[in-house]
Amino acid sequence: MRPNLRKAITFILVSVFLFSLVPFSTASFAAHEKISADLKGKIKIISDSTVPVIVQTKQGLKERHKDFIRKCGGKVKHDLPLIKGFAAELPVSAVEEFAKDEEVTRVSYDSEVHTCLDTATAGINAPAAESYTTDPLSQAVVAAWNAGLVVVAAAGNNGPSAGTINTPGINPHIITVGAVDDRETVETLDDVIAGFSSRGPTIDGLTKPDLVAPGVGITSLVSDTSYIPKKNSGSAGKPGKAAQAVTQEKSAQTTVTNFMLK
Repeated sequence: MRPNLRKAITFILVSVFLFSLVPFSTASFAAHEKISADLKGKIKIISDSTVPVIVQTKQGLKERHKDFIRKCGGKVKHDLPLIKGFAAELPVSAVEEFAKDEEVTRVSYDSEVHTCLDTATAGINAPAAESYTTDPLSQAVVAAWNAGLVVVAAAGNNGPSAGTINTPGINPHIITVGAVDDRETVETLDDVIAGFSSRGPTIDGLTKPDLVAPGVGITSLVSDTSYIPKKNSGSAGKPGKAAQAVTQEKSAQTTVTNFMLK
């Protein structure tokens, strides 16, 4: 065997061995430096406008996605001045509670909505099928809407088939947002509904989503030190939510209700 070939094989074998020592569990990634992590799984709320970060209750792939979605919309401090949320000065309030399997249960989701009601949070973003009249998540967001909160929900990522709107986006009272692919051009005439974006009608025959927003190539953070582009209807929900926040701020002299915004 040639000396150079022997060296190359040795290098590869050593590299593979060392690489195998690196933990690959998604839970092993350190929390993004802009996020404070809480692994106890308890409900945590950050609403202080001086705190430009959001709590994550568990690390891992699901949580990384949630952090990505949140920071599309609000205020974040980082060293990349060209990457900003749609409402870049908006302080974000986050309320979370996870079950042991890391899925948000209906009970915990409902408690989150009522926690927001109790703490007078200005708005809720509820990314997520039975009729909206009996679905627990749908009924929970109705309570929030009736209390004056603007509820913006992602349509879902189950497209392109019809009848794929997720709950609570099936509710006629709230604002449901689908995703648009702008094909990375300024021109809007070539924009199309993203293939993954969920379509209506809902199980109750309602026309949804209410509006669409950019949801492809949206750059935000992940739970390490990186910023990456992704595509999903949750990202599209953030421009809708940000627009709502900016509208309310611009109309501070006038009473703008959630019904007027919708």
